[in-house]
Amino acid sequence: MAVRDYRKVLEEASRLTQREQVRLVRELARRLVESQKPLDLSEVKDAVAYVERMRAADSRHPSGRLKTPEEFLSELEAWEG
Repeated sequence: MAVRDYRKVLEEASRLTQREQVRLVRELARRLVESQKPLDLSEVKDAVAYVERMRAADSRHPSGRLKTPEEFLSELEAWEG
């Protein structure tokens, strides 16, 4: 992808809500994992905050309702990552 295209995509992504951005990052990470490409977080600014946002998003249903511990653990056990 050309640098100009990347910047256009980044500009569009920055217009998303934080929740939508997290969903986008999760989907891109999933696609990277599926394509066998390693996910390198070494260049992610404030990686701790990134991981905390991912964990917070994973702890809720799409409706925003908090998952019970059982629901959360069930998803982890079913994950094939």
